[in-house]
Amino acid sequence: MVAWEDRRGSSTDIYMNSVSYYGAVTEDPNGSPVCVAPGEQYSIAVARDTLWGAYVAWTDGRMGGDDIYVQCMGVGGDPKWQADGVRICGAPGSQRNPRIVSWVPPGFGSAPVIEIVEIVWTDERRGPEVYDLYAQRVDQEGGTAPVLRWTTDGVPVAEGVSVGESPPVQFIDTDQAGGVMVAWSDFRSATDMDIRAQRLDADGQRRWAPDDVAVCLATGHQWPAGLTSDGMGGAIITWSERRSGTDDDVYARRVDAGGSLHGGVNGTVVAAMPGDQIQTVIAGNGSGSAIVAWQDGRNASPDVYALATSPEGNGLPDLAQSYFVPQADPPQGGLAEGTAATKFFRACPNNDGGSSLPSNARIKIVLRDTNGAPVVGLPAASIAILFNGGTPAQGFAGNGADSVIANSTYNQAPLCPDVRSIAADAAMDTTGTTYITFAGADPGNPGVTVRDPSRKWGHFDSELPVYALGVQLQGRLTSASANGSYVLRIKNFDWGAGLGTGMNQGEQVTATDFNGVAAAVINPNSPFYYWKDFDSSGLVTASDFNAMAGHSDHTCTFPNNP
Repeated sequence: MVAWEDRRGSSTDIYMNSVSYYGAVTEDPNGSPVCVAPGEQYSIAVARDTLWGAYVAWTDGRMGGDDIYVQCMGVGGDPKWQADGVRICGAPGSQRNPRIVSWVPPGFGSAPVIEIVEIVWTDERRGPEVYDLYAQRVDQEGGTAPVLRWTTDGVPVAEGVSVGESPPVQFIDTDQAGGVMVAWSDFRSATDMDIRAQRLDADGQRRWAPDDVAVCLATGHQWPAGLTSDGMGGAIITWSERRSGTDDDVYARRVDAGGSLHGGVNGTVVAAMPGDQIQTVIAGNGSGSAIVAWQDGRNASPDVYALATSPEGNGLPDLAQSYFVPQADPPQGGLAEGTAATKFFRACPNNDGGSSLPSNARIKIVLRDTNGAPVVGLPAASIAILFNGGTPAQGFAGNGADSVIANSTYNQAPLCPDVRSIAADAAMDTTGTTYITFAGADPGNPGVTVRDPSRKWGHFDSELPVYALGVQLQGRLTSASANGSYVLRIKNFDWGAGLGTGMNQGEQVTATDFNGVAAAVINPNSPFYYWKDFDSSGLVTASDFNAMAGHSDHTCTFPNNP
């Protein structure tokens, strides 16, 4: 649906047309009238209508002043509400520059009966060039007349956002709970243009601080470029500014549902290359992240660039610059990486970790975006080791001898969970770093082991993939090594079990395991030789056999229960 200002009559009116998926005009070639009332109609905003076609809001001068009107237009070009639109605000003074968004509450399937429309505008009811922001919610119920849900003439979003010749520029999106989020250029300081934001709940009440939240108060002007929902009741906001000197750069910052700010102070850099990065737009991707695009002047002629950002406003992990590395921090030897660390990467079905537990066996995860900037604040749940183990006989498909965490299908004793992933110890810190500690972690001290009684290990004879926000990371043997130089594997003293389907015998260190290691000490060509080299020395020796000695007959529930 495309709408425009039209002067085919004696004053400016609003017309609209529909364009199909194939680029064909589907209505009158000259468009259908949205509003042809007396006076000037201008400053149009359009939002998609799931039920009919589109919602159109505009500034309207038919009553002598500037008011806000809205209309629901059908796909065929016919208005669904009263002719020439419904007045949303007729307060004294001028109301201009509406922004509009629509949202369908979940639970209505393919034919929803309710659609929520929210409109935000610049308001001068307190006097000329004294700028406030107001909002109204309109419910479209089954094609009937619209219902205005908030106070007549709207509810205040923010007062005194600017005075003089610099009216605010605002951007909005739904909070996906019946309310609306707004970000705007704020000139109340009369010296610098700042970025502020507010969220109204379903009742039109302000939820972010008494007045609003200051997204960016850096020296100089910040020009707002967009706002999108983070999918969790908050927003990711982007803008351009010249903080670095003479060139415009792109910044972003997240405000969560409660109004707390995330990312760097005064925002996180999205793009700061030579030349101007301007004309920025942002769109949510449905998973709590967003895609930012902009016109870029780093080359001789302007180009268009884009970057996917995390919920904190950072870029998503770049495969070439992000990685994980094996580490251990044994009390007797200090921090170790590479093969000095992987000798502690071994487990027992009961997770009692004779060496891995006190040695803080772990992987360190480092995330960088395409600009090389740290990916900060990414939640722990978004970073994990994922498993696809098991044999078809055990009801699993894919590579691997067994679920890396005890397979409850064949271990139905209490406390034999079938956990299919291990999340990071904590969110990404300010350096873009976190850990996954194998035996369990101290939430307040990432990378330090505190045994997790629900984490019970099985044998797994394949790579353990590490993901961040759905992106599989590559391993480095050391922090200075190349990406791809390391594959995560964890050896289990129960190397030979977990392959069968005997009830409650999948995860147990038995004579079979001991005999297999003893055979490998004599014969380096014995099966599963790699998995019997528990200290990663390259050879199976008596020390590997002795390392098993303290784990004889260990199962999910023995010796520690849990």
